[in-house]
Amino acid sequence: MEPLEDLVRTRNQRKLKSLCRTRLTIDSPIRQNLWPILCSAYKVGGRSDCPRKLPSFIDPNYCRYFKLSPDGQRLVERILWILACKHNEITICPLLYPIAALFLHYHDITQTLTSLTYLLVEAPSSGIGGKDGPYLLPQSRTQIVHQAYVLLRLTNKFGFLPRRGFFTEQRERLIKENEMDACFLDWLKWIFIGLPFEHVIRIMDCFLVEGTKFLYRIGLTLLLLYKNSRPVSPPSRLGMLTPDELITVATQLRRLSRAKIDRTYKEASHRNEKFKIRSAPSSPYHHLGYHDLTPTSPRKLEMISLDSVKITDCTRIAPRSLKSSICDWQLLDILWDWIPERTLIKEPVIIFCSDVHGNSLSTFYDKNEAVDQSILLIKTLNNEIFGAFCSTSWSDRLGADRKGAQKQYFGTGETFLFTLKPKVAYYPWVGTKEYGSDQTKNIPCSCQLFMAANSKMITIGAGNGVGLWLDENLTKGKTEQCDTFNNKPLCTSGDFACSIVEVIGFISSW
Repeated sequence: MEPLEDLVRTRNQRKLKSLCRTRLTIDSPIRQNLWPILCSAYKVGGRSDCPRKLPSFIDPNYCRYFKLSPDGQRLVERILWILACKHNEITICPLLYPIAALFLHYHDITQTLTSLTYLLVEAPSSGIGGKDGPYLLPQSRTQIVHQAYVLLRLTNKFGFLPRRGFFTEQRERLIKENEMDACFLDWLKWIFIGLPFEHVIRIMDCFLVEGTKFLYRIGLTLLLLYKNSRPVSPPSRLGMLTPDELITVATQLRRLSRAKIDRTYKEASHRNEKFKIRSAPSSPYHHLGYHDLTPTSPRKLEMISLDSVKITDCTRIAPRSLKSSICDWQLLDILWDWIPERTLIKEPVIIFCSDVHGNSLSTFYDKNEAVDQSILLIKTLNNEIFGAFCSTSWSDRLGADRKGAQKQYFGTGETFLFTLKPKVAYYPWVGTKEYGSDQTKNIPCSCQLFMAANSKMITIGAGNGVGLWLDENLTKGKTEQCDTFNNKPLCTSGDFACSIVEVIGFISSW
């Protein structure tokens, strides 16, 4: 018989049932650990289908763990998720992963987390004793591009690349077209990914004291070694230098002043609106949006799937404590990507499920009464899954309009419709998509019909059709194209029969 631990880990329910029903005795030798092992199957972090992912601000090209054990790598992930919860203002911070991994070689998780928090919040790029300025760890696409621009200008100043050929072409692009090849955006990777572990440790010592200026020194030194080693490959040249020798060469660079760096950085800031980066679609930076410094849409960065070493479409993951009767974690992750950020600070709870609470619309209202935002999930008898994010409480149906009459429609533009199965589709309010920031003028009334409810039905989306409609028994419904969301019908046929109706409510935890 297979070991009990293997049966639990692989979720082999058939063999587990057979074992527990027919093969166990009161004095069985495996009984000593039987119940704890079986209970471990319910641990959220231990589920085999729990994806190992990293926050959206981590660049997959910088995920170097410097020979950490698997447990150490898990600690890095844990630290990054804690930082993600505390610092949702971070857009992209590629150095967090390698620096966290370096810290864990010498310090425990508490010291590492505290130190990284200082670097994110308090530390200026000029190092210890420096004045206010950009953060020591770049935390936005703009800061990364500006730093690359500084290195490019310093390279021009020191003449570390041939004046003709490659760099001449770069300089002309900067002057005439405000363009820069994405190769210089990789400059931090030259150091934290390309150099040996021992070299990076010594560089970190100086970086924490001198700030970004020391990284510029190392970057320029690597370019100098590249220039002097051609046609010999740079790694063979670098292999002759110990960490201390590399630092010695870097510190011998003269005419590298903090004032010059600051002026060049400000110059890059002033050119921000016109500055472009030549980056092919296949570039590792293309998916991070480096080809566009001033995006008009909210940031959409990929989430890293560490188990499959692939990029998935999700930028968030749903809490693993949330157990839906309709959606697995993969579908919840997709759904979580669309939820407004202000809602995510609240705790998601299953407040209604037709399998548990029945099919009464009045019970549906009772369970939703204390919740402002909620997700309505529907699974049909054809196994199709779709629903709506409801931006206000269903109790608003009892409110009155300005004339004192009962409200016919309520809700806000955060409401949206979606489909999860068999295909994924997201239908936000047309006012956001088609009218931009001018959402108070010229929007037809038929495009502002978000939610409606009475004792006989509930509706999300209307205007020349109903986006989603359920009857008083929560068993039948229909879906059509509507003006408010300009959606396609959420299921194959317009009419559907419900298998399960579920509501996820967002509750304040304070």
